[in-house]
Amino acid sequence: MPTDKLYYSDSYVTNFTARIVSSVALPSGQSAVILDRTAFYPESGGQPADTGLIDGFRVLDVQEKNGEILHILDTCPKEEKVTGTVDWARRFDHMQQHSGEHVLTGAFGKVLNASNIGFHLGQTSSQIDLDIEVLTAEQAAEVERAANTIVFKNTPIHIHFIDSSGLNKFPLRKQPTKHYDNLRLIEVPDFDCCPCGGTHVASTGEIGLIKIRSWERKKSGIRIDFVCGLRALADYQEKNETVKDLSGKLSVPPAELSSAYDKQAARLDTLNKELTAAQKELTQHLAHKLYSQSQVSGDWHIITYTQTNISPAALNDLARELITHPAAVALLAGSNADNTKAHLVFGANPTLTDVNMNAALKVALPHINGKGGGSPQAAQGGGSNIAGIRQALAVARDFLLESK
Repeated sequence: MPTDKLYYSDSYVTNFTARIVSSVALPSGQSAVILDRTAFYPESGGQPADTGLIDGFRVLDVQEKNGEILHILDTCPKEEKVTGTVDWARRFDHMQQHSGEHVLTGAFGKVLNASNIGFHLGQTSSQIDLDIEVLTAEQAAEVERAANTIVFKNTPIHIHFIDSSGLNKFPLRKQPTKHYDNLRLIEVPDFDCCPCGGTHVASTGEIGLIKIRSWERKKSGIRIDFVCGLRALADYQEKNETVKDLSGKLSVPPAELSSAYDKQAARLDTLNKELTAAQKELTQHLAHKLYSQSQVSGDWHIITYTQTNISPAALNDLARELITHPAAVALLAGSNADNTKAHLVFGANPTLTDVNMNAALKVALPHINGKGGGSPQAAQGGGSNIAGIRQALAVARDFLLESK
């Protein structure tokens, strides 16, 4: 006997009694029971499974395998006759989202002649894949209005059980992909009708607000991210709090947030340019000072320098500035802000052909437990031993002088 699927005819059934037909040991080590009747919806058609309790034991998942509905539990009941309780908050949330998907898909079909080619009901939002290549903000707003108009009408949602011969009596938005002896249709009269095995609200008003949050190109179509009902309320509350917070921080009313942001962004861009120019000037000044204090060995000017709280990029900028000076050989080291990583940046003036900065780096890296590489003219690397920085520079300098 197949399991009597109570959710098929009434999505509002959350408490029921049943008999355990059999128990199944799963490869995962968990156990599952098969009941003679159930209100627990198994994962299917893009909709997640119900959860809840069977005789007080947690229902972790519900799956349909080879026509049997497996209730996966943390502990199996010992009694043959059991009582099941579906988590109503989760069930109703899924009912709102799935029914909202039908209405939203119907609106896309009415407004843009777009077809639904995929659906996923997620934990925080849901997605519809459409067979269109472009969606504009104006089109999305028009579709939203059409969908929410149906919500506000509180149109009854009908469930029909038919055989294949009765299909031509209904204006299906898509035909079944294979033959079925019995088919379940979900109909929003004069708006949407399609085969579906999911749980749904009794009328469109229970869906609550339908809100398209975003969309993106996905393969050959458009993926719509949307929320309905209580999820839409939570989404609005979160965004309203964000708007209030930003409005207070920028001292402007919500309607002026966009222009206030543009002004702040322009000001920040100007400040960044000024900061970049100042940093370049400071780097040039420091390079000149270091070069004037460099160790002269024959025709080389060797600069060894260490700085804390400096990024590899800033250290590179200093090295590039230093090696513009005649015969400069720069051996630079630094550490990041929290003193967890050491950087080495070595460089030589391009006119120097008798140096090998990569070889110098190789002898220095073990002292910082580092890795890196480069060319005879420029090399760099990083490591975790901050305490070995000075020794690394000393070893590199000695190596260059000995190989001179």
